[in-house]
Amino acid sequence: MIGAQKHGALVFQQCAVRGLDIAAGRVSGVWTERGLIKTSRVICAAGAWTSMFCRRHGIDLPLGNVIGTAFRTQPIEQAIAMPLYTPGFACRPQLDGSYTVSVSGRGRLEPGAQGLRYARQFYPTFKSRRKNLTLNLGITPFFNGPEAMGRWEFDRMSPFERMRILDPAADAHIVEEGLAAMRREYPALANLKLAQSWGGMIDSTPDAIPVISTVAKLPGLVLSAGYSAHGFGIGPGAGRLAADLATDATPIVDPRPYRYSRLVDGSGLETPGMM
Repeated sequence: MIGAQKHGALVFQQCAVRGLDIAAGRVSGVWTERGLIKTSRVICAAGAWTSMFCRRHGIDLPLGNVIGTAFRTQPIEQAIAMPLYTPGFACRPQLDGSYTVSVSGRGRLEPGAQGLRYARQFYPTFKSRRKNLTLNLGITPFFNGPEAMGRWEFDRMSPFERMRILDPAADAHIVEEGLAAMRREYPALANLKLAQSWGGMIDSTPDAIPVISTVAKLPGLVLSAGYSAHGFGIGPGAGRLAADLATDATPIVDPRPYRYSRLVDGSGLETPGMM
């Protein structure tokens, strides 16, 4: 952020975006809770909220939200000295002797209106990963959060202000599985203990490939979403591609595999989990 400011960027924190201002069929600004910012180019990188945001503007974006769980251990004499991925856990050692840990491929589904809307597109992925998913059904996601129904006006409070921080609960049984796997694989970690756990919502596409793309029906808009748990790994390159598209520069890589249109015209969906 500091680097961006040094190059003239303005950063507005605690300021929710409510929607896009559109003139003559293209982007002409961004409506925020503090007023209108005039611009002809917008990159929408709203994570789990992206589909809801796009739907408000008549753009159909199939995203499925999976709640993942991660945790941090208490410091211990480390038996694993470098980042490690196994079928039972993935961990990264920290300088204080602790580990940050996740359990590979595990997650929780709490579908709302959006989940039902795109159930057909996501069924192949769900079928292939069913054994690693927990399904929780309830009415809350239909009324609150990124899966909810509804429409809002840009001069009134939006869903993005009603829930400024998306903070789903961690799954205690996934945490216990991860701790047990580490203790089992590395007996030197037999006394490993939990320090903190948290949940996070992962926005995914039906083919597990992100959308980094312009949108033909709304010139000026670039989407950057649906990273399907690969965001940390490909973030720098993905950010560069989105910037290239927004500024009409020559794309750093071929943008076709990440095109938005493949999700709505059936032109390019491949086997789930290509990445």
